[in-house]
Amino acid sequence: MTAAENVEEAPPRLPAVLVVVVVDDPAEDLTPTLTSVSAQAEVPMGAVVVDVTADSVVDEAAVRALVPEAVVRRAPGASWAEAVNAVLTRPERLPFMLVCRGGVRLAEDAIAHLVSEALASNAGVLGPKLVDREQPDHLRSVGLGSDKFAFPVSAVEVGELDQEQHDAVVDVFAVDTRCVLIRWDLLVAIGGIDPAIAADGDDIDLGWRSLLAGARVLVVPDAVAGVGPEPVPDRRSRLRHQVRIMLSGYGAFRLARVLPQAAIVWLVDLLAALITFRFDRCRDLLASWTANLRHLGGIRRRRRQVRQYRQVGDGEVREYQLAGSAQFRQWLAARVAFTEGSSAGRVARRRIDALSDAAVRNVLLAVVAVGVVYVFGSRHLLAGSIPAIGSLANFDVVARDGLGEWWSGWWRSGLGTDVPVPAGHAVLGAMGVVLLGAEGVLRVVLVLGAIPLGAWGMARTLAPMESRRASMVAAVVYLALPVGYNSLATGRWSALVAYAAAPWLLGQLARASASGSFAGRSTLLTATLGLGSVAAIAALFAPMVVLLVGVMAVGLVAGSVVAGNLTGMGRVLVATVGATALAFGLHLPGALALFRDGGQWAPLGASGGTEPGTISLTALLRFDTGPVVATVLVWGLFVAAAYPLVLGRGARLVWAIRAWFVAMAGWGLAWAAQWGALPVALPSTEFALVLAAVGLAMAVGIGAAVFEVDLLRHNFGWRQLLVVLAGAGLVCGLFPAVAASFDGRWSMPRGDYDDLFAAVFPEPADSGSYRVLWLGDDSVMPARGWPLRATESFALTDDGAPDILNQLVAPLDADTRAVRDAVRDATAGRSNRLGRQLAETGVRYVVVVQRIAPAPFAEQEVPLSDATGDGLSEQLDLQRIEGVNQALIFYENTSWVPSRAAVPPASDRVPEPADAQAVLVEESGANRFTGVVEAGPEVHVATPVDLDWQLTVDGEVAARGDGLGWENRFAPLNRGDAVLTYRTPLWKRLALIGQVLAWVAVMALLVNRRRARERT
Repeated sequence: MTAAENVEEAPPRLPAVLVVVVVDDPAEDLTPTLTSVSAQAEVPMGAVVVDVTADSVVDEAAVRALVPEAVVRRAPGASWAEAVNAVLTRPERLPFMLVCRGGVRLAEDAIAHLVSEALASNAGVLGPKLVDREQPDHLRSVGLGSDKFAFPVSAVEVGELDQEQHDAVVDVFAVDTRCVLIRWDLLVAIGGIDPAIAADGDDIDLGWRSLLAGARVLVVPDAVAGVGPEPVPDRRSRLRHQVRIMLSGYGAFRLARVLPQAAIVWLVDLLAALITFRFDRCRDLLASWTANLRHLGGIRRRRRQVRQYRQVGDGEVREYQLAGSAQFRQWLAARVAFTEGSSAGRVARRRIDALSDAAVRNVLLAVVAVGVVYVFGSRHLLAGSIPAIGSLANFDVVARDGLGEWWSGWWRSGLGTDVPVPAGHAVLGAMGVVLLGAEGVLRVVLVLGAIPLGAWGMARTLAPMESRRASMVAAVVYLALPVGYNSLATGRWSALVAYAAAPWLLGQLARASASGSFAGRSTLLTATLGLGSVAAIAALFAPMVVLLVGVMAVGLVAGSVVAGNLTGMGRVLVATVGATALAFGLHLPGALALFRDGGQWAPLGASGGTEPGTISLTALLRFDTGPVVATVLVWGLFVAAAYPLVLGRGARLVWAIRAWFVAMAGWGLAWAAQWGALPVALPSTEFALVLAAVGLAMAVGIGAAVFEVDLLRHNFGWRQLLVVLAGAGLVCGLFPAVAASFDGRWSMPRGDYDDLFAAVFPEPADSGSYRVLWLGDDSVMPARGWPLRATESFALTDDGAPDILNQLVAPLDADTRAVRDAVRDATAGRSNRLGRQLAETGVRYVVVVQRIAPAPFAEQEVPLSDATGDGLSEQLDLQRIEGVNQALIFYENTSWVPSRAAVPPASDRVPEPADAQAVLVEESGANRFTGVVEAGPEVHVATPVDLDWQLTVDGEVAARGDGLGWENRFAPLNRGDAVLTYRTPLWKRLALIGQVLAWVAVMALLVNRRRARERT
């Protein structure tokens, strides 16, 4: 062979590479990295070691002993991006730069493979296959994917075994920047590494910008590098950098499409974090946008740079991105795999393994079937709107008024009171603000979400029994019982809240007992915190739910006595007392309303009652209390619930008996309320039947666990036949709920009063502020009120129709009691001038509600008593408005005086309508009203006397006095722009701040205790 032939066969010389080793960890041993760099063959190289540690730990002599041509640079405190960008300023530029961190160990031919592939594929960014440094058969990274929101997704599970499944050169969105080969001219063209993006996100940013510049991003599995454990990511930085990458990477047109989608994903994530009390996640999500909004100038500069080197459109980059939200898919996959943090590879295998289990497969199919039925039954409510009936009022003002009224400290309930506003107003208002005023969406989520939330809680209650079938059966039975749908159909807000909360309350009580399957599931303190937190959250919307905790505890103790096993009942009673105290404490100072004016039940949400004896005991047992008819097939569920009483053994039998007694406590409570045997009225019959439903569902679920465990101990015989009978009963019991789904609205009326009220009630700005007096049976009233007589109640609202904020009321004080007494006198024939008596309170309309929805949407009429109806018709100053709707009797007060009016000075008589001029008609905040007033007349404000009300005219405070013996009067000295406001006392503000801090502290303590338990 000639010398010429030898020359022809010699491999071509590869272009030179500058190896940049960034040392940012003082504890990392640099020797293996430099040794592997010096061992590289076939590639001409230069080397730069950049020491960014604070103490400059790199020994220059030691570096040159391993790599003689290496240059050491020191940049204490510099970031990884700044270190790399500084190298770009070198006058000597090589074709390629290999950037790696200290601790990376390169295979001897790694750089050669990377450079060769770069030349062959014309790639700009290439990464090796990263493996564990100590266990080379465990994979660390073979490239990264990304969705449209810059959320990174690894192609492999960390620690996944290397079985050559990733040994093909592939195009990827990004590569791990712990070791990456970059074409020098590409890095210069895109402006280097973004210094605003630290280690959490630099990989996605580099890949994205390289793709925009027209370069390919590849993983070369023949090139191997060993790395240590992946550093723990800073989640806040990662979120912040995701937003920056999106804002700077997309063109204007694509950004306009992606940003609304990103906002939706962000809001869902934020709501999920709020619901699960992960306040650190909430803080990080908020910071991700606020931090970028503060640096819009830098983002604009980055966008201009991108336009300069952009070679491909966003559509081509989109081809490399994953469809949908990778974050949501990863969360869902982790939940299905029952393991937090699992990546796609292992999750897929676990899904296959799980689905191979027939029991799990059947459970999943049941979940899908139940979900389909519920969505099918709610289809018209989802596609249209949920009618505002009963106490399911609209949410139109929660974003505007809820939070502000709570913070102001003046509650508009009745004629107004300084009783602290319930925290539920603040929570609803905060939810409305988070949803950017989309109150309709919030209403759908809370109303229609209550039923599946209750079913989920039922499944979680039986989770400690370690039987998926038991959990699923209990949840399905709970969904099948009519109580939830009748609560919807009749507009029972309190019952819906109780339906959602009851299973979670029962589950916490069971865990507190630490008996049977629930042993070791929770400490007494954690269970008490959990029970109190659930009760407090439910009490935000329906305060009387707290009382159900005590009834449940009584049922459990009674069942334990019958079962002859009192194990854990002492703990249950301690948890009940502690949780009740905690729930009361979390609602301070608003909870003090219970003790106002001698103590009243009204703040708990119970004003009227059910006519004694109107619902039979048989109907109560079948949950037949509304339009969702519970047929005789419901009795089949009783057969299924009796099954564990016959075949159950040990702890399962004990808990089945306890579940039955909880159910009997619910039926007993409803029956006692029917006959007026309770010292307090319940919000509705369904409210009590929720306890019966949760107990019955738990018993049937325990029966499923008995079938899996206890039945296996017996040979075939009558017990197996009993299983068939119980199964048939279970199936039959599900049919009524399925049948109820056919109308697509769970028997809710097809219309409500909203449009009618909007047409009848004027805007305050047109004629002045006013109040509406509502009268009717408690079962059809659109606002929560106070007892009038028997089952009749009365309520007051400001400026028109009621809303969700009118579903809680303050104690009946002396001023509002005067309204009640005036109505009683008028309807008893002792007065025919009710309008004149009500004029000073601002009552302009008196509305008698006789149906839950207007005709023709509701047919069942619940009229007032003859005495009340005849008494109203005989009033000389109440003019009946005809033709509104036959479901209503509508009166206008001809003696009405606006709630805020200019009246003759120094008058101690109710002014005539002609002498009253409406003022301060503009509402500019919670309990803040503005307008122009004149000098001379006094300003009448129909709110009870309170020194904290203040009127300023052009900045000058007007003198305040008492008018008519109960209301506020102001005497402006000059004409000008006036502001009427309630000056919140400092002690109230401090109390509200303390309430917020108490909630945060309790939730943080609960979350930390649970996380600590999970870790152990």
